[in-house]
Amino acid sequence: MPRERRLSPREAARLQGLPDLFDFGPQPDAATYKQMGNGVNTGVVWNVVKAHVERDHRLLSATEAGRRILAAVTTAPADPREALAAAVERGQSRYRSLQSGSLADETMELLVGDHS
Repeated sequence: MPRERRLSPREAARLQGLPDLFDFGPQPDAATYKQMGNGVNTGVVWNVVKAHVERDHRLLSATEAGRRILAAVTTAPADPREALAAAVERGQSRYRSLQSGSLADETMELLVGDHS
């Protein structure tokens, strides 16, 4: 009889469609499992949105906001993985900047201004 084992947090993230470069930070594995269990697979969401837009094409065409939605969805890549990887990389980069304090310093400069 095969031995059973729990999925690793990385395996759970892969099942949800997250790229391997996604970093959960220092949170405990239990929090990661909870996030993955409460999440929805990115590919599923991507395809459901596309299907709804195709179904509601005529309705969306009637308004400017609807036409913007149509344009965004119809010009989007067929597969969300590349776009998701790029978005995750931007988010991870921002997080690292926050951790290092450089983004906080830049934000403070913008808020306070340079009075020299």
